[in-house]
Amino acid sequence: VALGKPDEAKAVLEDALNRARSQQKRGHEAQVLILLGKLASQMGDRQQAIADLEGAAQFSKRVQFFRMEADAMFELATLYRDAGDLPTAEDRATDGLEASQHVGDRYYVPRNLTILADLKARRGRVSEANALYEQAEDVIESMLISVDEAYWNSSVAASMSQTYLQHFELVTKNGDVSGAFHVLERVRG
Repeated sequence: VALGKPDEAKAVLEDALNRARSQQKRGHEAQVLILLGKLASQMGDRQQAIADLEGAAQFSKRVQFFRMEADAMFELATLYRDAGDLPTAEDRATDGLEASQHVGDRYYVPRNLTILADLKARRGRVSEANALYEQAEDVIESMLISVDEAYWNSSVAASMSQTYLQHFELVTKNGDVSGAFHVLERVRG
């Protein structure tokens, strides 16, 4: 894909999918389905991306690969959100969050909470969105507390900055000055 050869990338992934299926390597199969969905999305084929990712999500759920289910659901939530189908996006984001929480995944839980909060905000459920952003920030802060090295702290904080940014935008858009200061204090902390 990086070389500008998406058709070749697709052929490689389809070959990998066939091999994973023939060797009954379910984890590889789920991962390749996710990669095919992401590739279809990058190529502008939203319908194929959704089909691949829905297949990956259902397959991952069936074989109890919750981390991959969460990844597929996150990608689906993004696709449905961008297409304007907010109810379906919210359903996929909720399923992805549940899958992440099932395995106790701390790194991706904030990402999943953040997209769900964004969807709640877009649907006018501001208090629910605010609570989800705060929950995501709690998880981020718990990760930062457990990391001693400054490099890793800044790396985690940078990768999770979207949560704080979106939360700040939500509270300022709704005129919540004290909420805005609260978000800023969390970032500063």
